[in-house]
Amino acid sequence: MNNKNLKQDFFNLKQMFDNMVVSRAISISFELSLFSLLKSPMSLTEAADSLKIDVGKLEALFELLEVCGLLKSEGDLWTNSPLSEAFLDPSSSSYQGNTLQYLTKKNMLVFDNMLGLLTDKTDGKELLKVAQPTMNNHLPFIHSERGNLGDLFSTIRFITSLPDIESSVSLCDVGGSTGYVSMAMIDHIPSLKVDLLELPSQVSKISNELKGSEHETNISVIPHNILKDSPPNKKYSVILLLDVMFLFQDQFEEILEKYVSTLQPSGWLIIRTLLKLPQLPPLTNATN
Repeated sequence: MNNKNLKQDFFNLKQMFDNMVVSRAISISFELSLFSLLKSPMSLTEAADSLKIDVGKLEALFELLEVCGLLKSEGDLWTNSPLSEAFLDPSSSSYQGNTLQYLTKKNMLVFDNMLGLLTDKTDGKELLKVAQPTMNNHLPFIHSERGNLGDLFSTIRFITSLPDIESSVSLCDVGGSTGYVSMAMIDHIPSLKVDLLELPSQVSKISNELKGSEHETNISVIPHNILKDSPPNKKYSVILLLDVMFLFQDQFEEILEKYVSTLQPSGWLIIRTLLKLPQLPPLTNATN
């Protein structure tokens, strides 16, 4: 390998690592409410005083965020960039901070468990499972390749490849955040009706974001606490539990049972998680 290739390869490697650093910097900025603070121009000293943080350390964070295009400076003053104004300022109608913070928590849990995942002897396919209740009211799991659910496009491609999915009329998106997966499913099946279950504190914001959109009439946003609340008293064609069950490893079977009970006999329960799922006995599908 020549020196030019080595240099490019190292640049690519460094870029992968830098992305992790940037992700952590954005997460810390949310914890500090930094993008709310910098809606108006502010000096570094003023920001440090307001946040009660060392000026030198805050300057390093500001400079990193500026390189990433999330802050801008003019003279001694700092403020949000147009990108941050659109997606990271909580007062913005297109705010996506909740989604990014959720992804950060998910990723940190994966990082913390990475060594265990790599040293565990369980087949990697166990980390992603799809289930469909059968006519004898048991819930066998069908493995899916880990990479099939890596991003939105792959997730929708995977779901829409399932047998009879085109005939689905109702979907329950548990912990569905802003509903981006549900909206993509509606784009594929325009008649699909969705119940998006999210924490009560998020319902108003999500509902406001949906107002006037082409998906508004298809999606009902319902306040829901996975641990405390029962799902709506309905029967669904599809239930999505995407990137939520890793939070409830100790109550996994109990939680899964209550959502299974809302599935239609030929419905699909789809679980996405990067953590090992517990070994479950056959689950009774209470749809009879």
